[in-house]
Amino acid sequence: MPMMNGFEVAQAATPVVVAWPSIVFLMLTSSAAISDKQKAGAIGLIEGFMSKPLTAETIKTLLIGVLPGAGDTSRTAPTSAGRALFV
Repeated sequence: MPMMNGFEVAQAATPVVVAWPSIVFLMLTSSAAISDKQKAGAIGLIEGFMSKPLTAETIKTLLIGVLPGAGDTSRTAPTSAGRALFV
């Protein structure tokens, strides 16, 4: 059993990382429960919620939503505009 679940990590990290808007938290879970998605949405730090199985299309859609320039196919590599991604 882990010391903290994803919800607890996000809640504990919120006061620490609030000063760094470039940090992005995404939740990847085996749960498909609507209540878990709502719980994640209530934690302002969590910007995305994904249920397994994880697909390339799911990742692409999510990254386009949180990382400016991620969907720009004219670049050889997407830009993250200085944002750090935690999954």
